[in-house]
Amino acid sequence: MGFAFNVAAYNAAYMKTAYNGLDKTQLEAASAQGFAPLQIFCLITLPQVMRLSIPALTNQVIANLKDSSVAFLIQYTEFFA
Repeated sequence: MGFAFNVAAYNAAYMKTAYNGLDKTQLEAASAQGFAPLQIFCLITLPQVMRLSIPALTNQVIANLKDSSVAFLIQYTEFFA
């Protein structure tokens, strides 16, 4: 569970960084054109955040594969103790 929380925290930080890198005028323009907040999120914000965070998330997947073996060794000894 701790490993999952660790991964979730890193992924959330990468997504937040990508979101902060967006141009806010695009969101204002979408709002001015009459898009609903859910439409702005699904059609404008989310695709751009995913595109911007792909390199960081790919590196995180590789790090997770490496860290999972360490987490298994810690869990294995705790489980059978």
